[in-house]
Amino acid sequence: MSQRMHDLSDSAVYTIQQLTQNGWDSKTEHTNREHAFWHARVKSETDGCTYRVISAEAHVVCLLTPNGSECWELD
Repeated sequence: MSQRMHDLSDSAVYTIQQLTQNGWDSKTEHTNREHAFWHARVKSETDGCTYRVISAEAHVVCLLTPNGSECWELD
């Protein structure tokens, strides 16, 4: 985990992760779900990659691709 990710981990609630050949790679953290979602949406539209936004408790998961997005709230 990068120092920036470590420094944000105390206050961050939603993590943006990019799908790579090696699995999910954490990129950025946000304290606001909508900010995280729109940041991941822009990243996906810009670079054509697949991203997910996941809450710290894994209760919310959003999958974002250049072709669209979907969010689930898990129990």
